[in-house]
Amino acid sequence: MGKNMESKNCHGLSARGDGSDMLPAEMQGKNDGKKNSWPMASEYLGRICGTKQSIDSKQVELKSCQDLLESIQSCGFEEHFNASRNTDPPFVIYMNKVVDLEVEIENDIAALANMKCKAAQMIDRLPSRNERVVLRYRYLMLQPWRTVAERMGCSKRWALRIHDQAMENFEKILQEEMDSEN
Repeated sequence: MGKNMESKNCHGLSARGDGSDMLPAEMQGKNDGKKNSWPMASEYLGRICGTKQSIDSKQVELKSCQDLLESIQSCGFEEHFNASRNTDPPFVIYMNKVVDLEVEIENDIAALANMKCKAAQMIDRLPSRNERVVLRYRYLMLQPWRTVAERMGCSKRWALRIHDQAMENFEKILQEEMDSEN
């Protein structure tokens, strides 16, 4: 995984352009073919989940590299030269990869914290307490719909209705933020 990943998950874009493929399967809402009226809000909040997924995958890769480092046997001291391949010992290659991944993960965690903070500030501006709660559970705590509904004390269907209204209002707040930056 390179530093400038062009993956959809890192940029918050989906095939439909609404960021929904950034959410794990259990977190994706059913759209029933209807186009949502809040594409910017969906993409903006979807980036949080995409960044978290990216961090998780890098942590798995880091663990794999660390395991490989522990299993690498010592190398011989006889001279070997092959101009067509890297002459660094495997230990050095994996050690460099571990260091690079640790730096990437630290940077991604800082970016995730920043994204969550900005999103939380905008969520705090929503008019309804229920709207704020549903977006916090869903996008800041990355909870599946069943859990969101249980914690709110309502049905999943009702939580989705609150979510739709919250996303409409979040879209307006996001647009105001973008307009004020210009």
